[in-house]
Amino acid sequence: MTKDRIFDISSREIISRVPSSIQNAELFDCHMHTFDYECVPDNFFPKWLMSFAKNHLSVFIKIMKKLSRRWEDSKLKRMATFASAFNKTQLEILDSLYKEVNQKLGLKNMHYLILMMDMNFMDRGNCPKSLRTQLQELIQIRTMPKYQNLIYPFLAVDPRREIKESEPNLKLLPLFDDFKNDIFGLKLYCGLGYFPVGKCEGIDKLKRDLQQHPRKFNRFERKVAEEIIAESEIMDMVYKIANDRKLPIITHCGIYNAVYTNMPRRKMITKIKIGIKYLWDKHTFEEVGLVPSKRRFFQNFTRTHYWKKKRYLANFFFLPQNYRSVLKNYPNLKLCFGHFGGQDEWDRHFGHLPAKGRKHFFKPKQDWMLTIIELMREFDNAYADLAYNMCFTQLYADLNDLLSNTDIGDRILYATDYFFNEGEQSAFQYNQNIINRMKESMFLQIAQKNPKKFLFG
Repeated sequence: MTKDRIFDISSREIISRVPSSIQNAELFDCHMHTFDYECVPDNFFPKWLMSFAKNHLSVFIKIMKKLSRRWEDSKLKRMATFASAFNKTQLEILDSLYKEVNQKLGLKNMHYLILMMDMNFMDRGNCPKSLRTQLQELIQIRTMPKYQNLIYPFLAVDPRREIKESEPNLKLLPLFDDFKNDIFGLKLYCGLGYFPVGKCEGIDKLKRDLQQHPRKFNRFERKVAEEIIAESEIMDMVYKIANDRKLPIITHCGIYNAVYTNMPRRKMITKIKIGIKYLWDKHTFEEVGLVPSKRRFFQNFTRTHYWKKKRYLANFFFLPQNYRSVLKNYPNLKLCFGHFGGQDEWDRHFGHLPAKGRKHFFKPKQDWMLTIIELMREFDNAYADLAYNMCFTQLYADLNDLLSNTDIGDRILYATDYFFNEGEQSAFQYNQNIINRMKESMFLQIAQKNPKKFLFG
């Protein structure tokens, strides 16, 4: 039977084709989501569209899926994906996945690292459901017999929650104490508008310049610089807590994302300029194809990038180079690069696209995947997961080659990116595809051995 016909056979026959060693193994999906529409800001989509979607859900999903396939538009795919969760709670979303994978496919011991999202500070309005409530719901689900010791909540971290949230009960740091035994890791999504750095030389230099050379900054730039410093101080506290409690971190590191900040353009450009000036070294500039030595670099940077889409500008917050100081200054902290750079960067790395990529935003010399591989070789505490990428069959041979590399093969994690990957494949198809196309030993390595090392080691 050819692999193309795999979905024409019954689920019972498919289960019989999954090796018993995989069926009975303790497996881990290291990157998936269950947040519902109440975790999404009020203005994430136009209000009329949200209203129509809620009242005519099936029609809306059908229209969005048809349009997204025709135009290959990520925003339309995002609408369809979120719409599918409109009438579902976190428990119902998880139940759908459990039915597809644990029951229908027969992977009865599949565990899930549930990555929460905190979208309250992306400048698109407030989320109806608080981060605390989102976590409490997952904790309640974990007490159910079916999901006991099967799900592992990863708390979403945004340093601005600690700085801007007026309600003490809803700030970030108190969550670590109130739910000390219920948080198994942390999730970063820097494209919402912040840099991931904690304490580092660049932040120290920025502090000195603000004090000793105040004329370097106008009033607006000073305010933005002070925000960067304040956010780095919160991140430093977060990293210390994670280090002390041995909490692993998964950070989103994929290019061209559908979820990103709506920060005012002037502030976004200013924050990026200050960030890359103080947080990047010369090597980093060269990797991403920028030349910091030019005399009027930042004026030229503003002129070049000011009118680019915020979706592209947000990539500066996502760049893997931003984590070099984190990996260096917190050597005992396990950090996983979610999405391994993203499917576009995999295509660039393995030659499926031209060298410059399809939609590169500033002609980077080096693809994100290669940068992550170099960071993994430099730092033993760096990991990467495969979330979403394995929707695309041309990458399976490349994955097998990558896992054969002994330098990093023991730090690559199996992941699906459910429910975002539903626009490409069902959870059943995604998991079955990988099992069917990978060597059994390699699948067990990325879905069992490596995740246990990341989560518990």
